[in-house]
Amino acid sequence: MATEGNPSAYELVRSVEPRSRAIRVLKYCRLCRCRQRFRCRYKFRVNANRKLVDVWLLFNCARCSDTVKLPVLERVPVSRIGRSDLRAFEANDRQRAAAAASDLTLLKRGGFSVEIKRVLAVERRPGSGTLQH
Repeated sequence: MATEGNPSAYELVRSVEPRSRAIRVLKYCRLCRCRQRFRCRYKFRVNANRKLVDVWLLFNCARCSDTVKLPVLERVPVSRIGRSDLRAFEANDRQRAAAAASDLTLLKRGGFSVEIKRVLAVERRPGSGTLQH
């Protein structure tokens, strides 16, 4: 029990900050025959034809699991792609995939539509003071 001039040990302090943005990726699904939400698989498909490289990021329909490809690189000469970038694509680097999956320009160019929602982080921590019995 808190008394006047003696604050309770459990005063609630709240801190609200923008944590991230939630991106919903939508596209027409050929199997569902309607616009559906797609989830990133965090996997790349890399195809080299002689000295040209194509890289796609794979997405699955949230309803039927049909796979669609988001073009990341198209017909790029191998000499223009850094070795570390090529290894990251081949190893399905999760950070690289997450960056590509949230690149709005890349998504729109690939025919996806995007809905963005702000996500807030709420932090609760006890205030200062002593326990009263």
